[in-house]
Amino acid sequence: MAELNHFSLTDPGEAPPSLRLLVSASDSLLRESIAAACRARADTLVTACRDGFDALAEIVANGPDIALVAACMRNLSALQLVRLVRAAGCPTKVIVISDEHSEVAIGMYLRRGMDGYLLDNQPTHQIHSALEYVADGGCYIPPVFRRSRIELELDRADVRPARTVATPARKRRARVRR
Repeated sequence: MAELNHFSLTDPGEAPPSLRLLVSASDSLLRESIAAACRARADTLVTACRDGFDALAEIVANGPDIALVAACMRNLSALQLVRLVRAAGCPTKVIVISDEHSEVAIGMYLRRGMDGYLLDNQPTHQIHSALEYVADGGCYIPPVFRRSRIELELDRADVRPARTVATPARKRRARVRR
């Protein structure tokens, strides 16, 4: 049986939430901690589910604005899920959550139609930044990754995402050669 949890910090008399979010991960600690971090936004309605089939059913039935999905879930991987979501014509934007620190992996996810990539250990403010950026039509990549390397991976596959790929600016230290 599907475990769907709907959370909202708004009162019934208030305006509906401006962002409907689905969080899906087999790992309950990851799923609930991300859902709790997202619930901190008063304008967000968060739904949580524990596997890929439940996530797909929720996306098709209710069409959340954004789905945050773990790379590896029971029943369906994030790659399989996004393929089925796109084939069904759902407008839900999909952000994958992973522990893989690889520009090659990010390129693979973008080629398959993902709208963003988050590391599972990112601070809360970066999760909120990613949600805002993707909701506005962008494609979010964490600042620890090099945009040029991701673009190189996309060029190798001769694929360009339909939206802007952006990594937020980060400070770099000057290297001194001796």
